[in-house]
Amino acid sequence: MHAIADDLNGRGYPVTWVVDRQLLAGDFPLQVVAKVSVVRVLNIALDARGDGAAPVVVWRVSMGRPSSVRWEQSAVLDLGADSLDGERVVREALRSVGLPLQRAI
Repeated sequence: MHAIADDLNGRGYPVTWVVDRQLLAGDFPLQVVAKVSVVRVLNIALDARGDGAAPVVVWRVSMGRPSSVRWEQSAVLDLGADSLDGERVVREALRSVGLPLQRAI
């Protein structure tokens, strides 16, 4: 999660929140939230499914106003072998919601 946060910060998307572990079942999923505009945030959350040695890892990407009930855009990323590559996750997440890979500051 911290690799994703560092990559987003380096691309000009300031990270506002990182959940890097779950303390109790039902806690927030592992996720990173970054500011993409004055009123919108990008949420990248880990969704690991299945039990055993090789769970299926997908990422849920959402963008919109944090105070809204519904996200304006969302996507599910299944990156296969690259699912744990922070840089790849960020690139694909940004593309999936139509954001530039590098934000002008």
